[in-house]
Amino acid sequence: MSCTLFLAAFFRKNARETSLAKASLGSFPPISIAPKNKLLKVAVDFCRASRVFFHAQIYKCFDDFNRSEGTVVTLQSGTQMKMSKAIILAILCDWPAAVKCCLCGSACPQCFTRKRDMNKPPTLQMRTPSAIKSKKKVLARMATVDSTKAKKAAAAIGVNMDFECGWLGEKDQDGFTPFGPDSAKDNIYQCLPQVYIICALMCALMCALMCPLMCPLMCNLMFVVMCTLMCDLMCPLMCALMCALMCALMCALMCALMCDRSHYAINPR
Repeated sequence: MSCTLFLAAFFRKNARETSLAKASLGSFPPISIAPKNKLLKVAVDFCRASRVFFHAQIYKCFDDFNRSEGTVVTLQSGTQMKMSKAIILAILCDWPAAVKCCLCGSACPQCFTRKRDMNKPPTLQMRTPSAIKSKKKVLARMATVDSTKAKKAAAAIGVNMDFECGWLGEKDQDGFTPFGPDSAKDNIYQCLPQVYIICALMCALMCALMCPLMCPLMCNLMFVVMCTLMCDLMCPLMCALMCALMCALMCALMCALMCDRSHYAINPR
C-alpha cells in the first residue's frame, strides 16, 4: 500500500509565537555582518546566495526521499503505511519571506503582474520555471543592448538575473518533483500563497472604531442643518436618513481604500 505524504506543521500558541516555530521548520540563523557593511552589494549578494543554498538543501531532502524506495510509517492507530513520496503542498509565509523563497521581488509570486498593476486584473501568464527561463533569455538579449533597461524590466516582473531559486529541480524517475507531477501547477511559484490582511475584516474594524466617534458628530451636525431648512416634524426622519447615507459613504470609502491593492506594501496575490 502506498500513498502520498503531505507534510504540515502545527504548533501550540506558546511555540507558534516564538522563534522556536521557525527553527523547527528548518530556518537558518541570520548571518552577522557589520552594520556599516550590510548594504554593500557583496554583503547583500552573499546573504542571498546563502539563503538560496539553504533552500536548495531543504528541497534536496524531499527530492532524495522521493528518489528512494520510500519508508514505512507507523500511524497513531498502530497501522503501518508505506510512504513513497513526500510532497510540499504549500509554503505559507508572508512578505518578505515569500519574496526570499521565490525571488520575485515586488511582483506577484504566481504571475508576472507588476506591483504598480496590482489594482488591475492579473496577467494571464502564470509564473512557472519554464516561463522564468524564457523571460531570462529575453532579458539577457536585451541586456546586450541596454543593460539598465534590462535590469529595470527584470525587477518589474520579478525575474532575478543573478540568482536561481533554490526550490527548483528536475523530476524523479516517477515524474515527480517535491511539489508534485505537474510542472505548470506544482512548483514553488504556484504553491506559495502569501498571507495578507483580509479587507472585510479591516473594514469592519475601521467602521467599529470610527462609527462611535463619527456618528454622534454627524448626527448633531445634520440635525442643526436640517432644523434650519425643514420643519420640526421632518427633522428626525431626514436626520436619520442623512446619517445612514453618511455612514454608507464612509464604509464605501473605507472599503475602497483597504481593498485597493496598490496601497499594500506586500503582494496580496
